[in-house]
Amino acid sequence: MSSSLASTRFLRRRWLIVWPGWKAICAQFGKWLGLVMLVLTRGVALFKEGLIVGRIRKVMPYLHHVTAAFLILAGSYIVYYWLFTGGLLSPLA
Repeated sequence: MSSSLASTRFLRRRWLIVWPGWKAICAQFGKWLGLVMLVLTRGVALFKEGLIVGRIRKVMPYLHHVTAAFLILAGSYIVYYWLFTGGLLSPLA
């Protein structure tokens, strides 16, 4: 009995019955993993050559102001939502 359970033929047949789309999902996984590795490799190469580092250094002085503006906008939206949509003002009226 244990030899029949250990055989790959038995397990493969049972696995295909349980999950018939495994080949397509494995192919998709391989494709996306390859894309991630390609992007990471290219990114490391560009950082080492200094192409992106120079651009980031030029933008860095303005980044603080941009993120502060986004933070103020997000906080304003949350307060607006609490007051008008969330019903925080309705008990006062």
